[in-house]
Amino acid sequence: MGKLSEALSEYEKKDIAAFHMPGHKRRYKGQDPFFTEFYKRDITEIEDFDDLHDPSGILKNLQEEAAEFMGAEECFYLVNGSTAGVLSAISAAVPKGGKLIIQRDSHMSAYHAMMLKNITPLYVYGEHDEHGICTGISLEEIKACGPADACFITSPSYEGGILDIEAIAGYVHSAGMKLIVDAAHGAHFCMGGIFPANALRQGADYEVISVHKTLSAPTQTALLGLKDRSLRDSVSAYLDIFQSSSPSYPLMCGIEESINLARGISEKEAVDWFRLRKDTEDKCRELKHFKLRSMEGTDPYKLLILLKDKSGVRIAKMLRESYGIEAEMAMPSYLLLISTAADTKEDHDRLVKALYEIDGEYGYEAEDGLCYETIKPLVRMKPSEAFGAAYRKLALKEAEGLVSAGPVIAYPPGRVLLAPGEEVTKEICSRIGALYESGVSIRGLDKDMRIKLL
Repeated sequence: MGKLSEALSEYEKKDIAAFHMPGHKRRYKGQDPFFTEFYKRDITEIEDFDDLHDPSGILKNLQEEAAEFMGAEECFYLVNGSTAGVLSAISAAVPKGGKLIIQRDSHMSAYHAMMLKNITPLYVYGEHDEHGICTGISLEEIKACGPADACFITSPSYEGGILDIEAIAGYVHSAGMKLIVDAAHGAHFCMGGIFPANALRQGADYEVISVHKTLSAPTQTALLGLKDRSLRDSVSAYLDIFQSSSPSYPLMCGIEESINLARGISEKEAVDWFRLRKDTEDKCRELKHFKLRSMEGTDPYKLLILLKDKSGVRIAKMLRESYGIEAEMAMPSYLLLISTAADTKEDHDRLVKALYEIDGEYGYEAEDGLCYETIKPLVRMKPSEAFGAAYRKLALKEAEGLVSAGPVIAYPPGRVLLAPGEEVTKEICSRIGALYESGVSIRGLDKDMRIKLL
């Protein structure tokens, strides 16, 4: 049991009348046994339980332990997810009206930060394969952006791609900039061992990880680590804005527990999982219509199933309805599944069996090769200038040549296809339309396929 859980457990035993929030007073009146225990530990910032926004006791100690886990000088518990960390890091690193070198396929939270701070984006697009998956970003492309206040990259990516953070950090620092790494999907890298080093240990200034994505914490929990303690005050000021003033103690218990569990994984357990993952990859080599991407040089927690056609959403539906397997994400030409230390051999065996049955029974007519071309939108104004302005709605097919007033986002993973202030081109219309027709969820389109335009 973690320190916070133990303290809450001891508090439960005391005969204290709760004339304070929350309204349930730690007494659940319903019938669901889940809430009976949950409510007992759901408290507010009472005596001896510290204040997340000004920690001096138990929460301060827990964040120091988290800092050690991340290789940070300072670390913050996030109960508003990695989103709060990204918003705070960018806001602290880039002054109002400043410039940010940013990976184009960054999470929407990075775009929200640019809107709020009137930041000018300098986009890097990176290299992509025929499925549209980013395979890397060159230093030359970053250098070509010119001077900026900070650089924002994602590693590991949603699909498991890993960037050369050490090399990028070296250049960024030599140019007088800060490096912010969205490592939301790389919390397990902090475990070391069979995993690559996490971003802070490779020179990043800010690193955001979601402990709920690949460790064992509850959904909505994350950490923001800082390489240099001098960055603390500026980040803390923005966390006061972007984090709830009433942080959940059960969620914070989950953060502590996830770190304790990650630290407790033995070398044998890590190797056993690695062998399970490798065995699954080997077993899938004879598939005709699918290919399980090699984990070599990528995040091994990501199971990326590449397709020879564009039936990804349909395959995900088959897995769900016929085999009880829920994928993380389905795109037209690939499926993303996440494997973690919580998986069992039975889980992996079920997946392999399902893939072979689908491969043999259904068959596919492969189209004339998948073709993905990087689209570089025409930026007509900053995102902050377009977002929140008066707009009208038109059908996507009528929007060509006009400027977007709001973001259009593929979700999951929350990747921006069209940012506010960008011209809607024929290529963008085609890309958005194709994703929509294939079954990918698109935010920013209403039910009539209309978008917001200036």
